[in-house]
Amino acid sequence: MGCPGVATLRGSERDGGDRRCDRAAFSLPLVGFAAYAAWLLADYVAVRQDAAQARLLDFAGASARVRALVRALLGLVLVREGGALLALGGCLLLLHGAWLAASAAAEWLSRGAPASIYLPGEVVQPEATTRLARAYRAAIGLPGALSIVEGLAVLAALLWDRVPSEWAVALLVGCAVAILAWVTGALLRVLRLVRQGAVDQAQVIATVTRRAPAFLAYVSMAHGQAKHMVNQWLPAFDALPHEGAVIVREASHLPALAASRLTVVYAPSTRHVEALTVPSVRMAFYMAFGGKNGQLMRDSRIKHLLLLHGDSDKASSASPLARAFDEVWVAGEAAIQRFADAGIDLPRSRFVIVGRPQVAQLPVGPASGRPPLVLYAPTFEGYSDEANYSSLEGMGVGVIRSLIARGDVKVAFKPHPSTGIQRPQMLAALREVEGLVRSAGAAGVVCSDVPTLTLNDWFAEAAVLITDVSSLVSDFLQTERPIVTCNPRGFSPSDFLARFPSQRVSYRLDPQPEGFDAVLNDALTTDSLRQQRVAGKKWILGDLPDGPQHAFAAEVARLA
Repeated sequence: MGCPGVATLRGSERDGGDRRCDRAAFSLPLVGFAAYAAWLLADYVAVRQDAAQARLLDFAGASARVRALVRALLGLVLVREGGALLALGGCLLLLHGAWLAASAAAEWLSRGAPASIYLPGEVVQPEATTRLARAYRAAIGLPGALSIVEGLAVLAALLWDRVPSEWAVALLVGCAVAILAWVTGALLRVLRLVRQGAVDQAQVIATVTRRAPAFLAYVSMAHGQAKHMVNQWLPAFDALPHEGAVIVREASHLPALAASRLTVVYAPSTRHVEALTVPSVRMAFYMAFGGKNGQLMRDSRIKHLLLLHGDSDKASSASPLARAFDEVWVAGEAAIQRFADAGIDLPRSRFVIVGRPQVAQLPVGPASGRPPLVLYAPTFEGYSDEANYSSLEGMGVGVIRSLIARGDVKVAFKPHPSTGIQRPQMLAALREVEGLVRSAGAAGVVCSDVPTLTLNDWFAEAAVLITDVSSLVSDFLQTERPIVTCNPRGFSPSDFLARFPSQRVSYRLDPQPEGFDAVLNDALTTDSLRQQRVAGKKWILGDLPDGPQHAFAAEVARLA
């Protein structure tokens, strides 16, 4: 098909026009392929790195498989030659069929595969675990090998009438052969793993039995939550004189786990949980109201202990679901009162006060740094509007701008690790606040830019904490330093304290920015709430003369 107007030209003009037309006809499909390849690469990287944007797409129904199908349709649209279109369609159909078969095989494997030992923080995992991980990877996103084949198939179809046809045909045939070889290898690998499963399962059970755990830390929770829900308790578990094991139900939590002396076992099915509850186990700790908790809680031989992952005035901290547990281990009397205020009738004997071992080593008293460090640490947005206590979206930018404008403090910004997994607006606010803090130079630091420092490290340096209704209020109270709690919904002072009684130990920051400097000036100088804060510390964190770790260990010994 010629370029418009070329036929009316003469001689060299027509020849030049033909060449320009050929170049345009050749370059346009390549531009389309470049966009296609960029989409393919971005999708592959996002899924492999577990990007928040990819999770948001999954949440909205645009899963990796749906995105791949839409991308395949785009590739077919780019192809104009009939033979190439049919060949590419067949190749893409074969590719998606192979991917579906491998995913189905991985799902089948999950029902028959053994539990597997995981080594947190280690690059090299046990051989049996690595074999299983390779098989399961076929069910997550588009595998790397198929991504390359998909790109080559689309490229071959686009070049069908622009290079010698036998080259394009050979490339497409090669793609088809590669797909068949890949899926054959994936299916054979799954079959081998299923046959090997009984042996691997016996080895895992023997390992756990030999270590004789007295307790289980049971991990079943929403995606990405283990990083802050489980890791905060691992040092307290590690310090116990008793042996324990961590049972992880969803594989996505494994990479987030911190190193621990405890045996960590991935247990995808109920039968694994039953087998891992070996005779030495006397109790199980639960750090979340996970949907799979009941699969262990039905075992009446052991005590089921609700530990949760922090002490706060959030509604989730006092749930009627607590009635299902034998005991509820809490930080202090404030938590017990929280259940009563929520109308949850639990006898006092079901509660055990253990404080917060996580923060026992924090320094107590004013911070020494100059200029004083103000830590802004907004909480998670929750899974519903009612559970959204975060100030980041509505107040975060204003808070940071006000802090930077003061000029007499250093600003540190540490958002909740799961920020943005539910609300795209939170991601936008997160990026804007990070940009503001980084632009402040030496006067600001984004905590994620210094990954070697933990939350407790920032607590130790901070002169003032600005946060939301969250467990950070209770934890930072250990230092007895000023706390400013944001009130993003604009509750009146009386309503705010009625809803969140623990916040009597903190300054309240309302959405209107005009009162911000007065609040921070009081916190940094006069500190009019100091006496209330020191008195509230025992009420919230417990009155434990020997410290929370000692209390925690004593209660474990009582049941073990």
